[in-house]
Amino acid sequence: FASYWPQAPDTNPFTKLMNEKPKYVASRTLTNVDWNNTKLLDADVTTSVPLLKERYKEVHVVGSSDLVQTLLRHELIDRMNIWQFPVILGEGKRFFGDGTIPTTL
Repeated sequence: FASYWPQAPDTNPFTKLMNEKPKYVASRTLTNVDWNNTKLLDADVTTSVPLLKERYKEVHVVGSSDLVQTLLRHELIDRMNIWQFPVILGEGKRFFGDGTIPTTL
């Protein structure tokens, strides 16, 4: 996202939204981020995400099924809207694979 949206054409209706809204990155490998309005979360998202939920009316996860699994495991998801754009290339990672914690949302 950080390599595309800062240079994305203004004709795209999401360009302004993606570049101006605050963004928080959960990463096991990054040590810094430089995209406008972007901050790196602490390594322990189970303490960072509740603070974000207190601060903002809505918090969205884009593109990380691993993060979603962690948030489900710690009961940090109140509502889930899943937008998927499937591409069939063979076998791949399951969004709700083995070990997914059953929960009521």
